[in-house]
Amino acid sequence: MKRFVIVLMAALIGTPSAVLAHAHLMRSTPQDGSRISAPIKAIVLSFTEALEPLLINVTLFRDDKAVSGLSQPLLADNGRTVTISLPDLSAGLYTVSWNVVSIDGHRTEGKFKFVYWGP
Repeated sequence: MKRFVIVLMAALIGTPSAVLAHAHLMRSTPQDGSRISAPIKAIVLSFTEALEPLLINVTLFRDDKAVSGLSQPLLADNGRTVTISLPDLSAGLYTVSWNVVSIDGHRTEGKFKFVYWGP
């Protein structure tokens, strides 16, 4: 039994951290809590890990109603950066809700808010 525990510990210590990683949001445009007056053409989300292209979901809400007309997600930066083109937005409080799956199969999600004042 003692030998099994030692082998198990050695295997876990030797496991690369990338295998155990999740795709965490590093930065976004617009940023959480930002107040913007210039027109917003896209939402850009940058993650710590590459994403599964077919398992990316980004929704934009204004006053708790989903905004229609968002583009399909476009991946760049070796699958770590997602860009969603937006329709023309009206002034208001917006919430970006996202959930993604990294290429190692881990799902992460989050949301952030920004205020658009309009041109």
